[in-house]
Amino acid sequence: VFGSQYSMRIWLDPAKLNSYQLTPGDVSSAIQAQNVQISSGQLGGLPAVKGQQLNATIIGKTRLQTAEQFENILLKVNPDG
Repeated sequence: VFGSQYSMRIWLDPAKLNSYQLTPGDVSSAIQAQNVQISSGQLGGLPAVKGQQLNATIIGKTRLQTAEQFENILLKVNPDG
């Protein structure tokens, strides 16, 4: 709602995906799971003082914004680490 929208284009290497036994869907799922916007809490939430007129949701900077952050997404974790 507030601020500008951003996008990140990610190019997949089919040979590398195959060598790690990954699919484009695996990559998409990992990005969706690790690039989320999380509410950190509320200001003026319940229980509220009588007559209180402010109620705001606090949202932290949890979405990925740089190429380096996207490069660090975990796509697959094996039992041996």
